[in-house]
Amino acid sequence: MYMTPQMVDDFLSSAEMPKDERTRKDYRIWALRFAEAFKLDPASMYEEPEARGEVNDWRKAWAHSPRQYDYAAQSSPGS
Repeated sequence: MYMTPQMVDDFLSSAEMPKDERTRKDYRIWALRFAEAFKLDPASMYEEPEARGEVNDWRKAWAHSPRQYDYAAQSSPGS
């Protein structure tokens, strides 16, 4: 089964990653946080509308900091 951490690893090694080194570093930090938070979930769950609530709850953990929230939103599916 294709799991969230594998999906994140694939993204981090893909051409979809930004070219700027600083941005790549920031994306990596947040993508790995996302992978850890959803490590037991199959990647296919993000195709289900119900999963959006779980992802949004994860993002909201950083709502107190607009910059952190932006990175959380950019590093998760559906952004």
